[in-house]
Amino acid sequence: MEKLSKEARKILRDCLYEFDKKMWDLISYSRDSDLLRYAPDFLTTNEGLHLRARRYLDELKEGLSSREVSHPYLQKAFEYGLFSINKIVVGQPRTNLRWHLNNARCDLITEIAKDRVNVRVDIQYLHPKV
Repeated sequence: MEKLSKEARKILRDCLYEFDKKMWDLISYSRDSDLLRYAPDFLTTNEGLHLRARRYLDELKEGLSSREVSHPYLQKAFEYGLFSINKIVVGQPRTNLRWHLNNARCDLITEIAKDRVNVRVDIQYLHPKV
């Protein structure tokens, strides 16, 4: 395995933590319908949440490529994340939606973290609302 430079490892780690935080917040934001009754400002569709998760994935990919950070596991990790995100469908219960969002973030980070030389991240895998 090719060792990344110290700066590239830092960029990769920071981008992964930023992606993880955004997805974590999105899972927290995805409330069940009984809670929406009391907070209509949280009313969103599953399609909107799907698009937002997809945007976060694209931002991660673009952020790394714009900083010229490449990693052998990145493409496979993005495919795993996208696979879980694409399981989000209209009309699906929010519990299922949160499950797929959590799987997307965990699958992506787990795949990249297989490279123990360049990637050392510490995340909480199970979101409390899943």
